[in-house]
Amino acid sequence: MSRRSRKRREKEQAEQEALLAEDAFVQQGSTWVTVLEKHIVLVIAAIVTVLVTVVIVESLRATSNKVSSEQTVALMEGVQAYEGAIRFAVVTSTSPEEHKKTYETARDTLAAARTVDMPAIRSIGLLYDADLARRGGLLDEAVDTYDQYLAITPESDPLRFYALEGKGYALEALGRLDDALSAFRLLAEITEFDDFGNKHVARVLLEQGDALGAKSALTNIVNRRQLSLFRDFAEKQLGELD
Repeated sequence: MSRRSRKRREKEQAEQEALLAEDAFVQQGSTWVTVLEKHIVLVIAAIVTVLVTVVIVESLRATSNKVSSEQTVALMEGVQAYEGAIRFAVVTSTSPEEHKKTYETARDTLAAARTVDMPAIRSIGLLYDADLARRGGLLDEAVDTYDQYLAITPESDPLRFYALEGKGYALEALGRLDDALSAFRLLAEITEFDDFGNKHVARVLLEQGDALGAKSALTNIVNRRQLSLFRDFAEKQLGELD
């Protein structure tokens, strides 16, 4: 065998071994889960941004007049302002007051999208505005705006999970635990996000002293048909409650 052929064969063998080797992602699976848990706010925001981008693209395709196009542009600007405000708050260590100013600026940018004629754009403007109000501590206003969003969107709307979770957080912060529980239970009825809902349900029930109910919600996470990001958390909590 010539030297060139041997080198080629060795290269092919090395490539084959690399393909058959255990994937680095699999090796670091638990590490990635931890990272996702720590940055779940950004992960969810990214999911929502993708869904909103789809709505924007479809709206642009459907628009044939200047007014509609301007309304779509208003939403795009609002989404960018929202993203910037959330990332600023998550990745910086500035004061809560600075965060609130950033939220207020983003809400001002979103104002145009909240009052447009196109329902799809108006609903997203309301959703993002509600989230910024909640983060800025305007909890009653946030709950009211979440309700406005939920009132004009069908149950099949892919962004309802974000509204129900945000509304639940706001109600919980207001001390309205029964109402928060209702919002989180509605979230748990959405197949794709039932584990998020059950995690919140369990937490609120524990706040109310209902350990049995909390165990039921946590068990739903463990027995979920598709593996949940919160399975290890749920199993640990169940072990502590036994």
